[in-house]
This record gives sequence, structure tokens and C-alpha cells, in this order.
Amino acid sequence: MENRPCFNIFRSLIFLLSRKVSLAADTLTPASFIRDGEKLVSSAQRFELGFFSPGKSKNRYVGLWYQKIPDTVFWVANRNSPISDHNAVLTISNNGNLVLLNQTNGTIWSTNVSSQ
Repeated sequence: MENRPCFNIFRSLIFLLSRKVSLAADTLTPASFIRDGEKLVSSAQRFELGFFSPGKSKNRYVGLWYQKIPDTVFWVANRNSPISDHNAVLTISNNGNLVLLNQTNGTIWSTNVSSQ
């Protein structure tokens, strides 16, 4: 199963959003990451990317939602690979893929897209 459509949608959304990570950074690079509790916020403060738990679930996911309607998540990265704790981080790998890592740097989810 190829993740290219999800990645392209996500990449387009992130490109349109002026990224700002809560707690200091304003970009996401292979040398940086977003921890559970941090988020990227669009410059117009309309969208957020971060970790969330739907409803009463204890599982954690990475998603995009409307800032004014935080319960309206419209994209979920790790829908089939929930996180059971608050120790995961989201980063960009050296080859440009979004990667969700557990506390031992094992890959939970990745866009896994190759490009030329």
C-alpha cells in the first residue's frame, strides 16, 4: 500500500500553513521534532498539527485539526498504529519523510515516500 496520496495532502497542507512549533522553534527539520504536548500552528492560527486522543481513548495519534474546533480532526497519521504512551516524537527524516518515533527511536509510522 502506497502512502503517497496521504503524504501529498499532508505536505500541501503543511506548505500552506506557516509552521510554528509551540515552545520555541518555528520549523520542523531532521534535527528537530515535535513532542507530545507540542504542536505546529498555522500563521493564521486556523490549523494545528500535534498529538491527540479521541474521545475517552488513552491511545495517542498525530493529526491535523481546526484550532477553533479541536475535536474536528481531519487527518490522522498513525490511524492504524496508535501510541500507548506520551513518549513519541514526530520529525522529518534525512530523506524528507515524516516519521513518528517511539521512545527508543523505533518507527511507529512513516510516510515512507521515495522521491527523485
